[in-house]
Amino acid sequence: MAAFKQHCFIVFTFLVLFLPAYQAQSYFVHQIDSLENSIQRSKNPKEKNLLWAKQLNLAARLEDSTIFLNLKKKLINISKSPEHKEVMTSVYQSSGILYYYQGDFGKAFKYFDSACVFARKNNFEELLMAALMSRGAMRYTQQDYYNSLLDYLESEKLMLKYKSDKLGGLYSNISMIYNNVGDLQQAEKYLKLAIPFTRAANDKEGLVKAFNNLALIEKKRKNYFRADSIFREGLKLAQEYNLERDISDLLYNLSDVMALLNKKDEAIALRLELFEVVKKTGETNWQKIIALDLATDYYGKGNLTKTLEYLKLSKSIEWNEDAVAGQRNDYYSGVASLALQLKDYKTAAESYAEAYKLKLLQEKEASLLDLKKINYEHEKQKDSLEFAKQKEINDLNNEKERQKTEHKLSQQRIMTAISIVVLIIIGFFSISLFRTNRQKEAANKEILQQKQLITAKNKEITDSINYAQRIQHSLLPTTQTISRFLPQHFLIYLPKDIVSGDFYWLKEINSNEFFVAVADCTGHGVPGSIMSALSIQQLNEISETVNEPGEILNKLNKKIKENLNQDEEGFSKDGLDIAMCKINLAEKKLYYSGANRALWLFDKNGLKQEIKATKAGIAGHTGNEQVYVQHVVNLLPNELFVLSTDGYADQFGGEKMKKITTKRFKALITESLNNSAPQTGEFLKDNFFRWKNTLEQIDDVCVLGFKFV
Repeated sequence: MAAFKQHCFIVFTFLVLFLPAYQAQSYFVHQIDSLENSIQRSKNPKEKNLLWAKQLNLAARLEDSTIFLNLKKKLINISKSPEHKEVMTSVYQSSGILYYYQGDFGKAFKYFDSACVFARKNNFEELLMAALMSRGAMRYTQQDYYNSLLDYLESEKLMLKYKSDKLGGLYSNISMIYNNVGDLQQAEKYLKLAIPFTRAANDKEGLVKAFNNLALIEKKRKNYFRADSIFREGLKLAQEYNLERDISDLLYNLSDVMALLNKKDEAIALRLELFEVVKKTGETNWQKIIALDLATDYYGKGNLTKTLEYLKLSKSIEWNEDAVAGQRNDYYSGVASLALQLKDYKTAAESYAEAYKLKLLQEKEASLLDLKKINYEHEKQKDSLEFAKQKEINDLNNEKERQKTEHKLSQQRIMTAISIVVLIIIGFFSISLFRTNRQKEAANKEILQQKQLITAKNKEITDSINYAQRIQHSLLPTTQTISRFLPQHFLIYLPKDIVSGDFYWLKEINSNEFFVAVADCTGHGVPGSIMSALSIQQLNEISETVNEPGEILNKLNKKIKENLNQDEEGFSKDGLDIAMCKINLAEKKLYYSGANRALWLFDKNGLKQEIKATKAGIAGHTGNEQVYVQHVVNLLPNELFVLSTDGYADQFGGEKMKKITTKRFKALITESLNNSAPQTGEFLKDNFFRWKNTLEQIDDVCVLGFKFV
């Protein structure tokens, strides 16, 4: 449930107070009336402008927008007077706040833009400072980190000039941007800048949140003892200042660290304390989540009675209406995981199904958010002459953000796939036991009943495997993605048993470089698909920091062995064979490294070169320090590169019921060299099925060929 365990802090200039809705409405109305009295008493135009701005800002947060619209109309007229002209900036900014709370992000952006333009045009620098903060915060929530950072940095210059007391909050915001893009060093730097400014401004809440986020960075670095120390310092301050929401955040994060340090009793004690805090504040979503965490903690200690008590309590608490899809998705995944350990397979299956539905809802919400961004950009294009100049830069930034989002979704799909495959294995085990019991039954009537039940169960299992196939397929690069990087290619992908142990993988490094690989995991069907999902996950993670195929395979070998506990007796010795390439279009070079899978290079005359793989697989019985040799090949026009698993060559068939063999496979490729890459793929696939004829396919098949024209 990592998605909601780490509470990040972002300062909006229009942040809602942490009050229940009815209390907040009453508070805002009272403040608006109080400000009106102050405005009537004031004779200073500058003071009046400031009070009107505060009044309009509060009105933007009311559920009843009539009050806001009436006040806005009044202030537009007032702003026509030269001495009150700056009020128009507040009108634009507060309108942005109103539309933000209404969920109309396109209009919110438009008004924040107008506030910035108006303030800049009229040299209202202090108002521009606040407008930039609002627009930057809005862009942050839309994950437009690049432009959000630009707004914050421009605002920083003005804050330093006018010695603003908001600098601590600004630096915390900048820190969160760097945190989200993975630059922990810069994130830490800005949090350390934030702390003295929040102290100086007596911003108690900002100070506590800065400590919390600083500790979260240390937690992400796995410096758990350092994180423990900083969390406790923040908790001490939160308790001193009586900040209930921050106390609950820090208790939660601190209990996580205790669990990671294997201090189970301390983790449970902190969660119990936290449970009492959120019961007092009436936060039912938190109660539901923490009760599940307590059930999981007690299970880890072997206390089954407490496990079942808190699991039952968690399931009995209703979600509050503000529970987001991501929060509920993580919760049901956690319930399913615990239910599996308790062998409550019905609850596990139901919870996984609920989690998957919520994951789809998250993806739909993300798509709607993207659509709103597109609508906003369209409106901006009509309104701004500068849009055309910025479009190319914006498109590049949006593409980078989209790729990051795709990577996160890929990680989620991998975990979903692994979970579903585990359920399938349990299903197979249950059916196996069922068949054994059936053989012991003597009566024909009982045999018939058992047969009917098996037929139904087999259909359920087949349906589940077909469903797992769709999930596994979603982990692989799409045809459109492959065509974008390899316009001239062919792909033959034929799983033996619906789901496959073979897989193909492709990932962009930058505009001129990308990885491509073909792999064969131990086994096929369900066991193979588990290995393939694990391998794809590790390749995605390793390739984030490693740029060379040979080094990637070195690390993949260690990671798979570590994940499967292969250095200990009695654990799985499964692994995979793989051929991996990095293609650099600017240098016109291909970098290859292989584990038992070679790279073939064909020119117009046939097989030009076979680059041998390192004779060692990934994981299994391979040592931890195995090195995979890397080779370099020049990219020449119309030469065909082929990566393949052993499934094609090992297929039995033909007139003499023999294997196709690697030699015949190469000859078939040579025979089709004058064709385009897609035509070669169709030719090879047709020959495979003609050779196999009515015989059973013996293994998964994966062949990828590509050329550069």
